[in-house]
Amino acid sequence: MSDPGQFIIDKGGLTVYGIGIESRHDQLQELIEMLRFCQEVERSGMARLIKSVWYDSNGAHAEIEPSDAFHAQDEITQWAAIECIRQIAQQTLEVSVFLDLWTWGLNARAMKSRQHLSLLSGGAQ
Repeated sequence: MSDPGQFIIDKGGLTVYGIGIESRHDQLQELIEMLRFCQEVERSGMARLIKSVWYDSNGAHAEIEPSDAFHAQDEITQWAAIECIRQIAQQTLEVSVFLDLWTWGLNARAMKSRQHLSLLSGGAQ
């Protein structure tokens, strides 16, 4: 019999403000941090630009995937959105934040190869 005080996150994740969130190890702390991230991106008006967040505290990183709405924006707006999202992630997530610019559709001009931009989080403030 499981402990009645135990918090269980079902596989498949949750959707918060239209953002899919998933914890690799189903840890409560991961969920709390992702909820804070979603709340802050919603407050900033950026939630519609994010499709999902995947969190792996053992691997010490989170991956943020853009939505179709992000891809519909012009390039200047996209870069501004990425910077805003990166700052929110640094304030709310305790791990490195991984934004794959190829997935975000921006590295074709900014980078000449399929390199990834890994933005290290300074931890929650």
